[in-house]
Amino acid sequence: MKTVVYCNPFVPAEWIEAHGLRAEWIVPEHAAKHAEPAAVRGMCPYAQAVLDAVADSGSPAGGHALAVLTTACDQMRHGAGMLADAGREDIFVLNVPSTWQSPGSRDYYAAELTRLGRWLIARGATAPSAERLARAMRDNDAARDRFRKGTIPTDAPSWCNPVAVELARRIATTDGGGIAVGLIGSPLLPHDLAIARAVVEAGGRIVFDGTCGGPRTLPEPFEPSAMAANPFDELVRAYFDAIPAVFRRPAAQLDAWVARAMEQYRPAALLCLRRVWCDLWHAALPRLRETAGVPVLDLDLDDEQEGGQQRVTSRIEALFESIRDRAATHALPPDG
Repeated sequence: MKTVVYCNPFVPAEWIEAHGLRAEWIVPEHAAKHAEPAAVRGMCPYAQAVLDAVADSGSPAGGHALAVLTTACDQMRHGAGMLADAGREDIFVLNVPSTWQSPGSRDYYAAELTRLGRWLIARGATAPSAERLARAMRDNDAARDRFRKGTIPTDAPSWCNPVAVELARRIATTDGGGIAVGLIGSPLLPHDLAIARAVVEAGGRIVFDGTCGGPRTLPEPFEPSAMAANPFDELVRAYFDAIPAVFRRPAAQLDAWVARAMEQYRPAALLCLRRVWCDLWHAALPRLRETAGVPVLDLDLDDEQEGGQQRVTSRIEALFESIRDRAATHALPPDG
């Protein structure tokens, strides 16, 4: 079975599977290794790492996988254009509108999925039936429910970000002690799990994962009656209408998600994991601070620099120390 790789939540795994293909969330290696070639090309190292992973997956050694990139990130759009200029015909660029409140934007996204389907069929996929699409939607809905609860089995679905899956397991198995913090921000890479270790070692615990590829960017559960009536329309609704991504305008969906997470988990602080070159998350920081109502630590992951992990660890330790000091001050009896 041919594989289609991607790394954006607006690429529906069900649509790929309904075409008789395997959907896989691709995770690049350490972005720091790609910093120098990225700088030469005018790209961020994370985008360069993704593009290199995509290029490798399309090689004979990688099984000649197809790849889907999106326009949700300008750097990815730029990189996809570079690969197209180099003659790569195994890469599809899915246009995802940043505006989401108009019927026209939703119709455009639906048309893009239809275009993706034609592209897949031209490369050997089979035309999807409504029943096959609905079956994939039902199966994946059940798996996503387990993901949200942190109970994914060892053989997690290939469309999950495997790093986010591992973090979900750690969150589910961490005891209830220590300073509670939430995570939000850029997609996790394997070495980013060191941040979770640093939180625990500093006396804290992660209570929710709001990074891209984690539970925040899952589509909404499918409505059974709507899925039975028209599975494709319900697929579009659950993805396009519901995923609170940082690139979307207006930002009301992301604000609402953060507010709900803060109300549900009551963290003492929020860690924003931001690749230092990501303008989208940098621009979102003021609204995050306003919505969260707790300290927000901007972890600019400039990990191509020597000692970057120690810098992140030190900042987490300093944040926790300030939280403890503030709690101790509030616990003091009034003078008099």
